[in-house]
Amino acid sequence: MSSLHTPNTPQALFNIQEFLPLGISHKHNGIMPISHLRKIHCGGFLYVDAARAWNAMLSCAREDGVFLNVNSPSSAYRNISTQLNFFKARYTREYIGDTISVEFDKQLWYLKKGCCTFAQIPGNSTHGFGLAVDIENAFSPRVQKWLPQHAESFGFKLEYDFEPWHWSYISKNIPQRVLDFESLPQPYKFSAWQIANYAKCTWFRQPSNNWSCGGISFATPFRAGDLAVVKQSDTEKYGFSKDTIRHIFRQCSGLICTKPEELVQFNKPLLISYDIEDTINKLSFLFE
Repeated sequence: MSSLHTPNTPQALFNIQEFLPLGISHKHNGIMPISHLRKIHCGGFLYVDAARAWNAMLSCAREDGVFLNVNSPSSAYRNISTQLNFFKARYTREYIGDTISVEFDKQLWYLKKGCCTFAQIPGNSTHGFGLAVDIENAFSPRVQKWLPQHAESFGFKLEYDFEPWHWSYISKNIPQRVLDFESLPQPYKFSAWQIANYAKCTWFRQPSNNWSCGGISFATPFRAGDLAVVKQSDTEKYGFSKDTIRHIFRQCSGLICTKPEELVQFNKPLLISYDIEDTINKLSFLFE
């Protein structure tokens, strides 16, 4: 392979092999045992310790008025098939000049023009170990300020200096800040029946039997796991727009709305309110 066509793969700020959890090796990348993964709020999964740390960091950020938005399951753990799809969507085997190039399957691949996101070679991504998470709103000024100040205390570190959204869990032991968070009394969770009864509302789409909720959000910053109020008309004073809900619905425990038929596409529990402001007042008091 000539010097003109040699890989110029970006170098990470650390070697993830030095931080792999006990019992996890390179061969597990993209085929992690399900027992080693835990679901997080976007519907995706992380390695169990990384998930604990992420949940603690998410909650502590929320207390500071910062919402860390992870919108897609593929923003967390990626199996080998998903990694391959990401790779082929971003790279081409056709030489296209000065761009990132990587060697895969004994051939050189080039990052496509206009593609601003780098993807690791399948089987080498920190996403494949369930240790990485992509934060969708990483360019938000509040998030940009908060993460460098706090993320490492939860075990997360920026993997590439040109990807401010990509943070990886690199702690061999559960960080003390995570343990401190987990030792705090957890907020009380209310059942679907309690919420409907207290708010005097009706469920259009019932939650599952083990469903519970501890909060309500109707303005930014949204808090993952809350019931989200949807503003569906100009006469409604509070709530998130439908476009906003598209970005955060995986992180909602359910939606409060006046026109549930318009929101069935999101496949979430739907609570019908006939007076949004009254419902917010009742539930805000309940969740205090």
